[in-house]
Amino acid sequence: MSLWKWPGYPFLAAFEDQRHAGHTADYPFGWGHRNELATTDGAGVMNKMNVMTAEERFALNSYLNHARTDRMFTTLMVLQWLGGILMAYAFGTESWDGTVPAVHPHVWAAIVGGGLLASLPIYLALCSPGQQLTRFVIACSQVLFSSLLIHVSGGRIETHFHIFGSLAFLAAYRDWKVLVPASAIVAIDHLAR
Repeated sequence: MSLWKWPGYPFLAAFEDQRHAGHTADYPFGWGHRNELATTDGAGVMNKMNVMTAEERFALNSYLNHARTDRMFTTLMVLQWLGGILMAYAFGTESWDGTVPAVHPHVWAAIVGGGLLASLPIYLALCSPGQQLTRFVIACSQVLFSSLLIHVSGGRIETHFHIFGSLAFLAAYRDWKVLVPASAIVAIDHLAR
């Protein structure tokens, strides 16, 4: 079984199939004829790391880290959405429309706004993991979730710490460019309030 066919690497399986078919020109990260030098160990696993350059190793490890972090954020987005709904329901006082009780607007903001904030990052993380656009959309949505949670909690000081946690999670990408738009959104949000 090839290294790229393992369950953690299904997105590279197509490139492995191309290599076996003799199409090495489209192989990722500039790999080409050096793959023919790759050896197989006793278990049948390709030992590609021995024939990769440092730039190729860095590109592969960066891509795998970005894709893994994208998957982490898909789970986090769903949990934040559900947590925001619960928070809005718990902290929101019951509103009244005349003499009839109604759902508080914060609950609707958490359901609809949180759903919108979570949907695009989840879609991009599943359809194009590891891409730069996916990282930027996730970063913007993550800090906008902070703003939404601050709003639905009524501005409680505890929810402001979600911003710092979000920036720490975004640092898992190991890409400073992701933190720039996220920090800018946080600054604009706090200046506008």
